[in-house]
Amino acid sequence: MHGAGRQVRNVSAVFNLNSGAATVAISALHEADSAVKGSTEFTHARVEGTEAAFHQRSAGLVGKRIYYRYSDVEAYEHIYLTPGTFVWHCLRGGEKGLADVDRTLAFEVAEDLYLFYWTERVMTVESVLLVDLREERSIGRMFGWDDLTDEPLVLPFNSRLTVMNTTEYPQDHHKH
Repeated sequence: MHGAGRQVRNVSAVFNLNSGAATVAISALHEADSAVKGSTEFTHARVEGTEAAFHQRSAGLVGKRIYYRYSDVEAYEHIYLTPGTFVWHCLRGGEKGLADVDRTLAFEVAEDLYLFYWTERVMTVESVLLVDLREERSIGRMFGWDDLTDEPLVLPFNSRLTVMNTTEYPQDHHKH
């Protein structure tokens, strides 16, 4: 975290020690239409002297339906529709029954390991997490603005996850 109040920024970095590639997500707040909004910018780098390819945008999560257990109380499912869209649905916890479709980005960090980002329409939230399909867990943070307290909101989280299924469209889905 850098700064304070509405000038605060949250910086998350993912560094692959094996390849030398890194991705940095910088989330910031700004005022728009007399409301606080968020945005996240991604920067890619690599260790000098390596031939590492930058983490590439990925569709590797598309079609997956994943069940996330954040605690004994909180559980969500994510359905990854396109490389830029997913559905979240609260199954258990404070937002039980709520669901929405939000804008996303995903980068492949390594095989079965994704840097996943989403921003919410309903609340000022910028989320960045690492989804590890092999270890069946995720770790990351939500960053945003709490209108009730008029303060920045930072919520670190980790979860156990289960890939419930992967949907693949029939080969003829483009034909009429």
